[in-house]
Formats: sequence, structure tokens, C-alpha cells
Amino acid sequence: MKTRQEYKDAALAKLSGFWGPAVLASFIYYLLNSSSMLAGKEVSGITSSSLFTILIAWPVAIGYFNAFKEFQNGEGSDIVSKMFKIGFNNYIHQVVTEFLKHIFIILWILLLIVPGIIMAIAYSMTEYIMVDRPDLSPMEAIRESKRLMNGHKMEFFIFWLSFIGWALLACCTFGIGLLWLMPYYASAKAHFYKDLVAQNNSL
Repeated sequence: MKTRQEYKDAALAKLSGFWGPAVLASFIYYLLNSSSMLAGKEVSGITSSSLFTILIAWPVAIGYFNAFKEFQNGEGSDIVSKMFKIGFNNYIHQVVTEFLKHIFIILWILLLIVPGIIMAIAYSMTEYIMVDRPDLSPMEAIRESKRLMNGHKMEFFIFWLSFIGWALLACCTFGIGLLWLMPYYASAKAHFYKDLVAQNNSL
């Protein structure tokens, strides 16, 4: 595995000249995720915002991170169209997988906060695996993420923490800076995932 700075440098190098579509994709992703929190009308015990999150925001999130993964792999720069194409392809399978992942994380957090954080990190590659390996069942995809992250959870946690400073600075711009930080993080994370797969000779 490379150092976190090497992942960041690789992300910035690839994004050079492509910030336009990257920021546009991030704006759409941010807008849809923000919209999921606006509606609060309850329908049969489930809020409309929760339904929007599960049925729309989650697939867009899956598409967003995988679009940057393909972009980092040199598969074109049409990030926005890929975000929707990937996110809503194999729709039911991906929504079910994401739903189960969130349920498991919530259950772990209810047990204890620290184990919940650890398992959230362990499941953090599920969004890539469900797309790269659509033949896997939702449970198999989640377990594969856990397997890939075995021995790398602290490494990823420190990698994630290294973006906190940038996030705080972005907040000082009333959130506008997040539109540049989000593709930076998504691209660097894609490189991290690529190395995990290569190291484990999987997928």
C-alpha cells in the first residue's frame, strides 16, 4: 500500500484539467443529499426524507464514488453521466446492499460507539465491490469489503482523518469549498481501493 500523501498526489494529478465535471458531479451529489433532509412528511411510519435517501441519494452516492473510480482508472471524464448510469444500474441489488450495510453499522453503533466506527470502516469498500462484482449477493459484498479491509482499517482511518483539516477550511467558505474537496477525497479513496484489490489479488 502507498502512503496517504501518494494517494492524494495521484488524485490531484488525475483531476488536473478535469475540475469542471468533477465539481459539477459533486454539486449534484451534494444537492440531492441535501434535498433528502428537507422533506419530513411521515408516510406509514417512514418519513419521505428517509425514502428519498434510500431510493435516490444512496444510489447517487454509489454512482458518485464509482464514477471517480472509473475516472481514476482512465475510463473517460464523463463523471456526471457515469454517476447516474452506475448508481441506477442493478438498482434493487445496490439499494438492498447499501440498506443492509447501514443496518449493520447502526446495530454495531447501538452496541458500542467504537465497534460501530470500526465496522463502518470495515464496510467502507462495499460501494465499489457491489459494482465491480454484481454476481455477489448483498451479504457477500459486505463480507468482501470486511475481508479487503482486514489489516487496513487503521490505515484507512488515518487516511480519512487527513481530510478533516480541509473539511474545516471548506466550512469557512460556507460549504462551497466542499465541491472541490469531495472529488479530491473520492479520487484518493478510489486509489486506496485499487491498491487493496491489487494487494489481495481479488475481484
